[in-house]
Amino acid sequence: MSTSSSHYIVLSRDPLRFDAVGRSNSVFFDEANKEVFAVTGGNNEVFVKSLDTRRNATIRIPDKGPVASIKFSLDHKVLAIQRTPQIVDFVNLENKVEARDYSQQCKGKVTQVIGFQWTGVNEIVFITNQGIQFYQVSPERQTLKLVKTYSVSVKWFVFSCELNVLLLSSGPSGNTIHPYMFRVNFTLV
Repeated sequence: MSTSSSHYIVLSRDPLRFDAVGRSNSVFFDEANKEVFAVTGGNNEVFVKSLDTRRNATIRIPDKGPVASIKFSLDHKVLAIQRTPQIVDFVNLENKVEARDYSQQCKGKVTQVIGFQWTGVNEIVFITNQGIQFYQVSPERQTLKLVKTYSVSVKWFVFSCELNVLLLSSGPSGNTIHPYMFRVNFTLV
């Protein structure tokens, strides 16, 4: 057995570094693209860091308040940013330069987005306290089209980027699991 195959984990010789989290700095991890986002307050700069240094970037985003979550689309052409419990903003990027932004409010008066995941290059799912809302994103038109919704009271969720599987927990004790599998241009229940 070779030395490299006997290890389960190997630390990088060149770790990702970013400013400490504080009042003016937030840090997020994009599971699908395996990137760290460091967002600085005040000047709204986003530093994207990856183990593949060719994907590192600095992006200025519109100043609309603190960032709660941020993720690239799978092709890195659209940046999704959640700042409020009801709205996710989208910024089309050409060569990592900001273009015009657009947004999508979740459906329902008391519905709140508790997370979102890109499931395809132009597909995103909002996980809300009331279920899931699956959208098709049209960057050219700067619009989102609601494709499908499923209503279920959500306690928590977990998403596997590798399998494109979403597990939702519901019920009074959170002990009922609802699995959803996503395929490009098609959703399986």
